[in-house]
Amino acid sequence: MYEKYLPGNLSTWQEFEDGVREFVNWAKDQQAYMNGEKIRCPCRKCKNRIFKTTDEVMFDICMKGFMEGYYNWTAHGEAQVIEYYDDPPASVSVETPVAPNMATHWGDVEQMN
Repeated sequence: MYEKYLPGNLSTWQEFEDGVREFVNWAKDQQAYMNGEKIRCPCRKCKNRIFKTTDEVMFDICMKGFMEGYYNWTAHGEAQVIEYYDDPPASVSVETPVAPNMATHWGDVEQMN
């Protein structure tokens, strides 16, 4: 999709443009994430900070490309994707309590009640 500038590669450009059009059409159906008739522009320059018309967003993305790393369209209403791990990372110990000294202060808390 991002190979749009390869010489003579019109099919890739068409795929990119079709994908942008699909994104814009989907985004404009997410009313809760719009500002009136405008949607956030996820181009490399605007980075979802500016609301623009769908035509302006289409133009910006086609000319500048999507902002880096914007695969999960959370600023446009898509649910956030959460990655799950089978095992916790090696640096995390599930046996070690978060606050091991908390029990020593429990009596102080009970006295406040």
